[in-house]
Amino acid sequence: MTTNPHLGTPTEGGWAMGFAFGFMSPPFSKDPPLVIAPEQLDAFNEGMLVGQQVAIEGLEVENPCVSLSQEPSPPVETFDHVLHKGKLLKILGKDFIKHVVRGASSAFVFLFLLAIPGPPLLSPESMFAGITVSFREQLDLLGITRGDLFFSMGIDEKITGCELLLSTRVFKNRAQAVDAALKMGRPKLLLAHWSIDLASSFEIVALNP
Repeated sequence: MTTNPHLGTPTEGGWAMGFAFGFMSPPFSKDPPLVIAPEQLDAFNEGMLVGQQVAIEGLEVENPCVSLSQEPSPPVETFDHVLHKGKLLKILGKDFIKHVVRGASSAFVFLFLLAIPGPPLLSPESMFAGITVSFREQLDLLGITRGDLFFSMGIDEKITGCELLLSTRVFKNRAQAVDAALKMGRPKLLLAHWSIDLASSFEIVALNP
């Protein structure tokens, strides 16, 4: 993601103000709405140019892959754990295991146990709240504290560990975000509208059935 090159210097604030002004203002705006201290002016103008460019291209997303998988609760054990601890013997009985392993039905038993589904996937809404918290921290460093952003998202439940994929860019323009989502090539496409002023204020809508 874009970073403030003046972090840790006296002109850090000037650059951040310029970036926020360039990013959030209408295109080609040049006159800042406030008085800039002379020693901050160069940094402000530098940040403004970067902000205007990022407004066109979109803000970069560092980690676009989001897992919707959830770990089983402690009482729920996988087949591997049950087998490893010998608990399968206690459940089915030693004599039964001997006969099943020897018989043709053993393959069916093992396949059946392995086919038991895991916990359901988490919802995009439950994960997006955390995404906005992390993203908000980065926006604060860039001086952006207000406005609206649009996230493009795609879901594919077959891709373990990346069931939810964010577009590599976040836009302040809805049309750009929709276009980015349509290019993701995922079975289910979503669009999230986030009001930066209110950290928990967001809406997620489906772009396809």
